[in-house]
Amino acid sequence: MAELVLPPLLQVIFEKLASPLLQTLGQKCGLMRIEQILPMIQAVVENAERRQVTDKVVRIWISQLKDTVDQAVDFLEDFTNKAHPYLLLEEKYDMPKKWLSLRSISASTEKVRKVLQVLETAKLQNLNLKEAVHGANVVLDEEPATGSFVVESEVFGRGKDKERIVELLLNVDVEGNLPSSSFYSWHWRHGSEMDVIQSKFWHILHNKRFLIVFDDVWNEDEEKWDKLRPLFQGGANGSKILVTTRSEKVAMIIDPNQLPESLGDLRCLKYLDQSYSGIKCLPIRINLLRSLLTIINLSGCYNLYLLPELHNMKNLRHLNISGCDRLAHMPNGIEELLQLQTLPMYIVSRLNNLGVLGPLNLRGELKIKHLENVHTTEEAKEANIWKKRHLTSLGLCWGNADSNLIMNPTSKGSLSWLHMGKKDVEPQPSEPNSIRAMDGKLAEEVLSCLKPHENVKSLHVLGYPGFAFPRTFSKWLLAKLSTIELINCGEILCLPAYIRSSSRLKTLRMEGMNKVEKIGLEFYGENSIVAFPSLQELQLKDFPVLEGWCGIDDDNRSIFPLLRKLSIKSCPNMSQAPIFLSLQHLSLHSCSPRILDPASKSTSLLTLVIQDFAELLSLPEKLFENNSLLASIDIISCPNLQSLPMEFQNLNSLQALTIRWCQRLSYLPKGFHKLTALKSLEITECHSISTLGEEIGGLKSLKTLSIENCSSLGFISLGLQHLTSLEHLTIMYCSNLASLPDGFQNLNALKRLTLINCPELQLLPESLKFANQLQSLQLHSCSKLGSLPEWFDNF
Repeated sequence: MAELVLPPLLQVIFEKLASPLLQTLGQKCGLMRIEQILPMIQAVVENAERRQVTDKVVRIWISQLKDTVDQAVDFLEDFTNKAHPYLLLEEKYDMPKKWLSLRSISASTEKVRKVLQVLETAKLQNLNLKEAVHGANVVLDEEPATGSFVVESEVFGRGKDKERIVELLLNVDVEGNLPSSSFYSWHWRHGSEMDVIQSKFWHILHNKRFLIVFDDVWNEDEEKWDKLRPLFQGGANGSKILVTTRSEKVAMIIDPNQLPESLGDLRCLKYLDQSYSGIKCLPIRINLLRSLLTIINLSGCYNLYLLPELHNMKNLRHLNISGCDRLAHMPNGIEELLQLQTLPMYIVSRLNNLGVLGPLNLRGELKIKHLENVHTTEEAKEANIWKKRHLTSLGLCWGNADSNLIMNPTSKGSLSWLHMGKKDVEPQPSEPNSIRAMDGKLAEEVLSCLKPHENVKSLHVLGYPGFAFPRTFSKWLLAKLSTIELINCGEILCLPAYIRSSSRLKTLRMEGMNKVEKIGLEFYGENSIVAFPSLQELQLKDFPVLEGWCGIDDDNRSIFPLLRKLSIKSCPNMSQAPIFLSLQHLSLHSCSPRILDPASKSTSLLTLVIQDFAELLSLPEKLFENNSLLASIDIISCPNLQSLPMEFQNLNSLQALTIRWCQRLSYLPKGFHKLTALKSLEITECHSISTLGEEIGGLKSLKTLSIENCSSLGFISLGLQHLTSLEHLTIMYCSNLASLPDGFQNLNALKRLTLINCPELQLLPESLKFANQLQSLQLHSCSKLGSLPEWFDNF
């Protein structure tokens, strides 16, 4: 048998038979006929595995054979385990051979013999398979035929066999040998006997170390898996569940990381990491791990809703629960964990007041949620936030707003794929019935009591319900502060005055200020000579009634001297803004066209994004005249934009231009051919553009040209042949384009040509056969392109 190469389906039986122990036992008990049958079945299986993709009957045959093989493996293991001790006795004491056959292994021997009969049935039925398949008008190859034999002795789901399964499951031996995976498929269909079976199954696994394999799982019914999962809880330390599946949904649903209650018996456990798993709670007995457990990492456990009491864990130093958005409250006894250093999130609730944080010397980041549940300023003071000198980031959150808007590392995208299996549930509020509304005055007083230590580097305020920021806010001494975020502070009427000591502030983000009408001089502070001296990035979003943002006319004072990036979004009434002399990146979304006039006074722009300007008819000439160093321009969703200014031709440094969803734009500006540095040009959903004329011929640096869904485009000029640097050309959904220009022999750098859904396109240009560097030609849904040219065969 050493030379036999079997399919994976039978390989496991071969490996069992090849063991010296089973060779000896099998010869004594007359079981080695399996060894003779395997080569005969091999040909059947090899052919069937190739055909199962397209032949449903063969798939059923393979499935049934797999169940039989699973049983054979189980029975062989059972036979080996029980027979081995008797073999040792025979050898040691020279006992008679009949001893081995008369003892308790006889039942296991009979089981293996039954499987042997089934495998022989498969071999015999194969003899008539070829004629049966020919009768079904199926063309066979020269290899041995295969068929749809039925494993008659052990098929699950019929009367006697069902009784046999129940008997088998209720008499699993105490060594823990479990039935094959066919049990689980039977489980879904026969629920009446399952209560007894499940109880027996659970007791087999309870306090035992096990490995359970779910192979090639396709069942995507989450409720069924929820019913099955409790059977595997209560196993001993080291128990494993291995799941193989080709379904991504199954991988997310099964979630085999539920922790057993016996975890509390691991008295030497120091580090528990269940991060980014779907666990819903920790075992209650984990609080028995009093002395040694120092780290619990539950970050990203999006279904975790409950933590057990942790007050016994006196040496716990790190409790990472960031991203556990379903947590409703904190466990009792947090204040007793005096060694605790990492606690990235704390939830104020009826059960947990804010003063609990007082004695803790926390490090790193701390996000405090549901501050509306703070009842007095004394409670806020008792938190001793200002004493926590090792905190680097502080988040203060009111209400049920999405706290992921701040301090959320998973939003960066590095691990976002893990949320594909996340259930569509809202984070549960700390109060079961409603969110407690906080008085605006009390909110102001509470905020004033939550001043962070001067070592903090980032401050985040979310959902603040006060009408104004505390007067002391601008006087906080935060010398190391580099980031401030003020999000959804919907009741305030004016922005807080500049924090005078934040000379290192680099990023300022403000969103959701529904009642702020003006950003005035108070924003810069009364006595500051240079306001925001280090600020590099500024974002304004969702200021629906903001009209003006004034600058400073005093020559002895300056603002934003180092500002590099400015983003203004959803400020539809804003028409006034300061002049930013050092600005390099300007992004304007969903604003009034009037904002473009003050923006045109900038002179150092490198990147410009103009998006969702429904009323914009034209772009100001000064914007491009004053910013000749522009390298990237995106003009998106400006449906009424009719033309681009001639000043475009002066953009000698422009490398990337994207124009999307500008339905009324009918032509490219004169002088467009002077954009000799342009490397990427995309024109999408511009339905009024009918021609690409000679102006494209001067784009000698262009590497990528993409034209998509321009329904009126009917002509592309010969200027295309001058694009000698062009590497990628894509034309998609251009319903009126009937031909491509000739001259492809000059496109010496062209590597990829994509033509998709151009139904009027009738011919490929003859010169295309001379595009020697072409590596990819994709043609799809070009219905009038009836045939390919003869030269295409040599392409």
